[in-house]
Amino acid sequence: GADEGINYGGTAAEDLRGLFKEAGGKHGFNVIFDPVGGPYSEASLRNCAWKGRHLVIGFAAGEIPKLPFNLALLKGCSIVGVFWGQFSMLEAKRNAHNLTVLAKWFGEGLIKPAV
Repeated sequence: GADEGINYGGTAAEDLRGLFKEAGGKHGFNVIFDPVGGPYSEASLRNCAWKGRHLVIGFAAGEIPKLPFNLALLKGCSIVGVFWGQFSMLEAKRNAHNLTVLAKWFGEGLIKPAV
């Protein structure tokens, strides 16, 4: 699960760097789940930990970000595209297995999604 969640609605992109730095601390974030994109992605990537992962989920901000790739080099981090629709088509067996496991966990009360 996540250790931190940041609601940055209404926060200007240029103010996010400090907000993320405060939440991520000296170490930074091991995993960044980024469904927003736009001007917010660079601020979050700058706070990615050494060998962290920045998961590109979508572009709700409406703009596809242009990231300085030197950040990935300096942080030894990965920028990973996560496109479930394509995964479910190209890796149908793995997807079915994952859904079966999730349903089992739900049935056992191991996960309780907020719906």
